Amino acid sequence: RPPVYVYDTSTARDAADHMVRHEIGRLPVVDRKNPRRMIGIVTRSDILSVYERRLRDREPIHPRDHWRPAKHPISTT
Repeated sequence: RPPVYVYDTSTARDAADHMVRHEIGRLPVVDRKNPRRMIGIVTRSDILSVYERRLRDREPIHPRDHWRPAKHPISTT
């Protein structure tokens, strides 16, 4: 099956939709300009943190909100 990933310009909603559609809990985040370059990983917890932050700040949740993907080191071994 083809790899599933999101771009660094994708929204939290885009990532959540991919996770539900493909029944996965985390996605690689790749550079839109260079899709072979992985720049991070987004998890369900990352997605939920966007919504939690909005609830805490009592701001409306907008479907085009972007998350701040955590940068996880990639092991080369």
